Amino acid sequence: MKPKEMYKMMLSESITPLFKEKGYKKKNNVFVREYPEVVQIVHLAASSWNLPDYYDFSIDFALFSKPYYALMQYELPKSWFNSSLHRPILGGNIQHLKAPRGYTPNYHIVAETNMSKVTEALRSDLINYILPYIDPLRSTDSLIKAIEVAKEQDIFGSLPNIHDEIILYYSLDHKETAQAKLIEALSIEHGNPYYKPKLIEIAEKLGLVLP
Repeated sequence: MKPKEMYKMMLSESITPLFKEKGYKKKNNVFVREYPEVVQIVHLAASSWNLPDYYDFSIDFALFSKPYYALMQYELPKSWFNSSLHRPILGGNIQHLKAPRGYTPNYHIVAETNMSKVTEALRSDLINYILPYIDPLRSTDSLIKAIEVAKEQDIFGSLPNIHDEIILYYSLDHKETAQAKLIEALSIEHGNPYYKPKLIEIAEKLGLVLP
């Protein structure tokens, strides 16, 4: 059996049931669970370097805010299974969550691989790290709290973004906080030419005051 077929069998027999019992929908190797305000996505992302004789993958996750799309007058994705085309509010990889405990290699499958061990390791990472982190993030309020912790611990790199915080706080009717975040964002020197225009767009759409 080819490594990719071994992976697909593991996915079907051991991983998909785990997600389905928690209310996720599945398409290929992407799992999606929707709430009124937040969309939770887990992607078992295949390596772009895979060949017929080996199959590598890792665990990515992403969190999207529906109020963000509404306030910015953006069209919601036609399918959250294609969410990689859009920028999440918060997202990362299994390595982000396990980094303090040491380096986490990708999952690697070849013809001789003991699939029981790979399955056990994958389920362990999903049950002990990915799903417990994502599960409580079902509302804008919980998402903001997660962003505050993520920024303090610096665990997701460029995510989260202060642009997003402005919109999330505004969606909770915390307009003074949103205004303060806008002023803070404008005070930051940034080399990205799209940085300030994005802030201006946000201010105009939300009715915030530009200094």
